[in-house]
Amino acid sequence: MRRHSVFDRFALVAATATVAAHANVRAEGFRQKDVRFLMELFCNWIESFSRSEVVLIQNTQILRYLGELEREGFVRLIRSSKQPLYRLTRTGLIELISRAVNGGGRENPAQFFFLFYFIGSYRSKIFDLVKAEGRQFPYALELELEALMDCKTLLDREIKTAERKLRELDLRISDGQNAAQLTTESIAKKVPYEEIVKKWEKLYPYGLNSHKPLSELFSEISPDIANWELETGNIKRVENMWKPIRALHTRYLETLKQLKGSL
Repeated sequence: MRRHSVFDRFALVAATATVAAHANVRAEGFRQKDVRFLMELFCNWIESFSRSEVVLIQNTQILRYLGELEREGFVRLIRSSKQPLYRLTRTGLIELISRAVNGGGRENPAQFFFLFYFIGSYRSKIFDLVKAEGRQFPYALELELEALMDCKTLLDREIKTAERKLRELDLRISDGQNAAQLTTESIAKKVPYEEIVKKWEKLYPYGLNSHKPLSELFSEISPDIANWELETGNIKRVENMWKPIRALHTRYLETLKQLKGSL
């Protein structure tokens, strides 16, 4: 499917809103504005902790999205008129659930918790919808759907992802602290700043080192900023960014494990 910026950002919301619109008016068919309203509602739930404005989805974006789903065989246009009506096919239902569960675009914990809520709350309803879209319900298809909507599996996977990210944060903090210690010791020994940068580059390469080596980056910025980065900026990032982020991420991981224990 060709991607549009709003659906890159809200791929999870678009998929779940379309499934929900189909569920709400299955026999009659759903309208573009049904999907739009549910997308805006779900965005409001996910972003309710922030003071951001209500996310507004354009009708033309919904039209393009549904048109692409139709071309792929995931949506069927059942009435073409001033207000077109749509129904998801069985393949479309499974495809959109798969996109919600397996797709990217989950940028923060709120998006995962929304997915966990959606799958956990509407699991049986989604099964009924899939069964209704065709006379036969093959066992292989049932197993596929069971796997997609297994809340324990969903949690296990998110826990593993969170644990991996925590290890990455620990490494970043450790590298930052070690680099700061190396700088302090090198300055005390009057090692030239250029040499310190080369040691950093070798021992503690930063995330974009393959795109632009640290020595090249430092050669492009003014000496006073480069010196500040070496002496102060690095350790400030550790203390004011990476450690607080780690604390938040640790709490998120603990919450995921508590959820798993409640299943």
